[in-house]
Amino acid sequence: MKSSRYNFLLEKGENLYCFNASTFKFFILKKEYKLMLEELLANPNERLADLPNFRKNLLEGRFVLEDSENELAYVYKKNADEVNRLNYKLTILPTFSCNFNCWYCVQHHKRSFMTEQVVEQVKKHIFYKIKEQEIQSLNIEWFGGEPLLGFEKVIIPITSYAKQVCEEYNLPFSSGATTNGYLFTRNMLEKMKSLNMTGFQITLDGMREFHDKIRVAPNRSSFDEILKRINLICEILEYANVMIRINYDNENLDPDLFLDQIEERLNPSYKSRVSFLLRKVWQVKLSDQNKIKNLCFVQEATRRGFQVSPQTYLNTSYIRCYACRKNYNTIAPNGDVYKCTACEEYSGEKALGRLNSKGKIDWLIPGFEEKYFGYRPFENEQCKVCKYLPLCWGECPRSFEEAQLRSKAFRCSMSRQNDMSFEESILEYCISNSKK
Repeated sequence: MKSSRYNFLLEKGENLYCFNASTFKFFILKKEYKLMLEELLANPNERLADLPNFRKNLLEGRFVLEDSENELAYVYKKNADEVNRLNYKLTILPTFSCNFNCWYCVQHHKRSFMTEQVVEQVKKHIFYKIKEQEIQSLNIEWFGGEPLLGFEKVIIPITSYAKQVCEEYNLPFSSGATTNGYLFTRNMLEKMKSLNMTGFQITLDGMREFHDKIRVAPNRSSFDEILKRINLICEILEYANVMIRINYDNENLDPDLFLDQIEERLNPSYKSRVSFLLRKVWQVKLSDQNKIKNLCFVQEATRRGFQVSPQTYLNTSYIRCYACRKNYNTIAPNGDVYKCTACEEYSGEKALGRLNSKGKIDWLIPGFEEKYFGYRPFENEQCKVCKYLPLCWGECPRSFEEAQLRSKAFRCSMSRQNDMSFEESILEYCISNSKK
């Protein structure tokens, strides 16, 4: 037997967290057993013979492997399975327009909406994916701009059709929205009941005083109004869950004060249906101070009974990002097709494809799918021996798009992390999941 190259032994307080990055399995020991465990993993054949149960657990978590196993082939297979899986996630932008004007937003808020013609093309595209490509489930994520501006003319007709055709073909269907949350109304939410819209990501820009300066609402606090609407979502949509994405910078997040402000406005009975996701504003530099705040926030939010995403920083999906999946696409209001939703500008020049009248995608780059999914930035000598490979998967595919699908010189993407290192993220993951 041999030890996995993807093992991490990390200390926190009195505990030793033993984590394997190829399986995301972990176990906890007292830290005084670290040397003993290191010796055991270094010589598993000698040390595990008299520990059959422990040996079995280590094998199941892939902390140790049979000598004949190709560990790199295992993680490559996991990546390929994720790239090729038949669960279709479709992100749709009804509009580029928005009711706010956040300073850090990468989009240009052009006042254009999806036309009836493009709506019909999207419907045909959904039918094509179900009938011809035999997807196994469909999830529609509404994005923007502010997607709720197109609720009546775009979201309702497409979602109604998608739900209907999925029922006909006995496919799981779900829908949700990434939204600033300000435009929800009781009437809108009542209509969402029949559309299987159950997941919402709503952004807050830190504490109330900071948030209200970024998302300016006439004669009122947008922070207060958004929290009212989160209560309304939970009241009307029985199975809905809300993820509050906190866009933080160097000033706008004091964990205790922010959580006090949330608790003052959120109905306590909805706590279990609200979770938090921390995300640094991308223009802000990495900061040790913010890292400390993040860890304090996770601990304090958990102590108060809130859910905090254990994957806040740790990628556990075996791919670099959602855009790497074959069954993932983004459709703009004009019918152009993209992979990434973090585009600074959606324009015909940067589009990767376009919906045609039959609902299929005409890719604008010859051989697009072969080139896009055939390029694996982690297939190089440095990544092959890197213990972070199952957590990282190399450079962002957006850089490949910007290079017009031309291979680039290898560049390690380890510096792309947020304020927390991989090791700190692993500890957060282990500590969060050990409490469940």
